Amino acid sequence: MYLSDRAKDLIIRGGENTYPAEVETVLTEHPAIVEVAAFGIANKKLGDQVAIAIVPGERATLSEEDAKAFAKENLAAFKVP
Repeated sequence: MYLSDRAKDLIIRGGENTYPAEVETVLTEHPAIVEVAAFGIANKKLGDQVAIAIVPGERATLSEEDAKAFAKENLAAFKVP
């Protein structure tokens, strides 16, 4: 599979704008994360919701809760996946 670009460069969650690149930049600062892709998924109440796909380091142990906690510490609440 070859991806050339994002389908959307902006995620609008409840009227708040989130750029996937910002979420990715912050989350790649976590020592256990090698790659991350942020994208919007449809949400009936909010319009879109921030979601992520993570590639952890080869020997890293990273739980969903760890990633969320790191995001909460470093991003605005509406940008947290």
